[in-house]
Amino acid sequence: MKNIAGQAVRGDNFFERPILLKQFQHKIQSGSSVLLSAPRRVGKTSLMFHMQDIGMGGYYFIYLITESVNSRNEFFKRIIHKIFDEEFLTPMEKFSKKAARTIKDIAARVNEIGTSIKLDKESTIDYHEEFVNLIKTINWQGQTVVIMVDEFSQTVENIITDEGDTSAVRFLQLNRELRQEPEINRSVRFVYSGSIGLENIVNRLNAIHLINDLDSLS
Repeated sequence: MKNIAGQAVRGDNFFERPILLKQFQHKIQSGSSVLLSAPRRVGKTSLMFHMQDIGMGGYYFIYLITESVNSRNEFFKRIIHKIFDEEFLTPMEKFSKKAARTIKDIAARVNEIGTSIKLDKESTIDYHEEFVNLIKTINWQGQTVVIMVDEFSQTVENIITDEGDTSAVRFLQLNRELRQEPEINRSVRFVYSGSIGLENIVNRLNAIHLINDLDSLS
């Protein structure tokens, strides 16, 4: 094991934390979406990488970092492009070729829209809507996709700075709706991670009710 500072680690360099890992797995299996909070360089990202590497029966783990994202549309664009990625599609194809084929068909349509119009008009693609359609269209056959979003709280801060409080609240509302909608919830779980306290940011917006459904793991 190498002692690596400042970077997330994987494989043999991951320091096992069985109690924390078991808690993490239990919260996901209970049907919750999770708020994973800790200071920087404690190991949040490494824990998510480890969960992605070891897997868990019936669950597909997707990791992405959204530290630079500053809009709702870009956030959901990042997520659906992660689902389109071969890193996700390869294991999905082994389980269900039909589901993988559906994802590829939707990916082709979205990409065609993105290239057939000018880049400065790409916002005409509503990626939130595309994400909802994607999840509802695919027959996941009882499998669950766990979308692990690193630096989610920084994303909310970026939206506040660039678009204002109202846009940030709307962004939080859309995320809560996804977690609450039964047709989405039975197929998708979210894990939100961040070094900045999400609760503090949401409190400033007077919108703590928009994250009170999250199961916290500190």
